[in-house]
Amino acid sequence: MNRAVVSFARLGDDRTLLRLSEAPLDIPDMHRLDPIDVTPPRGAGARERGADLLERLRAHPPVRACIDNALAIPPAGDPLPLLFHMEAAAADELPWEQLYAGPHGFMALDRRWPLARIARWRRTQRDRVLARPFRIVAVLAAVGRSGVPQLEALRAALDDAPATAVGARLHVISGEQRVLDLVAEWGDERVTAEPVTPDLERRLAAAQPDLLHLLCHGGRVAEGLRALAFGTLGDFDAGEPPGGVVLSATAVAAAIAPCDVWMVVVCACASADASEGPALAHDLVNAGLPAAIGMRRVVDLEDANRFCAALYPRVMEVVGDVAAPAGGEAGVRELDWCTVLNDARAALGRRDASADTWSDPILYVQDQALRVYVPPAPAPPAARGDDATARPDGGRAPSAEEYARLRGALDQFEAFRAGLDPAWTPPAVVADVEARIRALRERLAGVGG
Repeated sequence: MNRAVVSFARLGDDRTLLRLSEAPLDIPDMHRLDPIDVTPPRGAGARERGADLLERLRAHPPVRACIDNALAIPPAGDPLPLLFHMEAAAADELPWEQLYAGPHGFMALDRRWPLARIARWRRTQRDRVLARPFRIVAVLAAVGRSGVPQLEALRAALDDAPATAVGARLHVISGEQRVLDLVAEWGDERVTAEPVTPDLERRLAAAQPDLLHLLCHGGRVAEGLRALAFGTLGDFDAGEPPGGVVLSATAVAAAIAPCDVWMVVVCACASADASEGPALAHDLVNAGLPAAIGMRRVVDLEDANRFCAALYPRVMEVVGDVAAPAGGEAGVRELDWCTVLNDARAALGRRDASADTWSDPILYVQDQALRVYVPPAPAPPAARGDDATARPDGGRAPSAEEYARLRGALDQFEAFRAGLDPAWTPPAVVADVEARIRALRERLAGVGG
């Protein structure tokens, strides 16, 4: 997918420089660095603020050329994601999601110009492996706020064709008794539940999420350390937010790092607020997660519920697009989360786009799309031979488990090779390691790895 990447670089303590890092066309002097004003946008309403921000970008000639090219895309044209690389903290504080281009309107509300932010630190991503069932884990634990509407929205998304195709399952961790009771009443084998307990980190890791949804309270436990607060059953009974289990972004990221999570959605107040240091959602991606959605300001629960109802059908559609192997062939495909917020933002802005609540969900991503290995589709029992994963070339496409093992072994050998000192390592050892690396690369190359 073509994309445009605008980078904000810090110069000294008080200057921010703008650069066009990527564009879908050749632009003269593309990488020039020019100062940009990152003071709060001027204007009484969202349209005025968004127009002011757009003019600041267009003051940079290469960025202006790129934006003008984007605005020329016809209504039925392919989307051109606009990504903002937040190397400078001052730029991360501004509501770029409100960019307004008359007569087109708010750019982020148009499917042609999905908008996301690239986290400051680039982290090498392991390939994800599509293993069925696809596991959605939802922690619904914001004291004083019922998680039932979001539970119902998540369950409804399981009925969509893309979710069915990947065998999506939902596991709920909640401090709200009504949520736990409702899961039990449903008797739906696709949905399971357990209560929030003080060892929430361990329970998150044990649930092995592919996608993690968090409804909780935002805040900070100490200066410079943003955190999330989750309520237990006792906290809900007492009715006193924020809740008894407090986890920093670092703790959440560390707990789920072994699970190879694809994305985290944080429905918590100010979880994408960058006014006092990096936003919590930004911190999650800086810590190595592929993508995270947070909320820039205080979250109205009704808006959050509408957001979730519109978000998850689109999330499963994105997953389903990647998971559908052409002709049943295995392969490595790229998943780009940039377009995932369009429908959810539109749902929030449908009543009154000028109210700008729709611009509060913020998506942070890594600078490269996520690579996902899709194993071969199982053949019908009657059609299976001795090897249901055989390929026309006589090779065998690895299963999800085998691919994960091969990719992990390659990562380990490459890291080991990088640490060898040729001056002190016996040549035979170097040759053996390099031979193993070649063999693993050749095995993975057959599936696009």
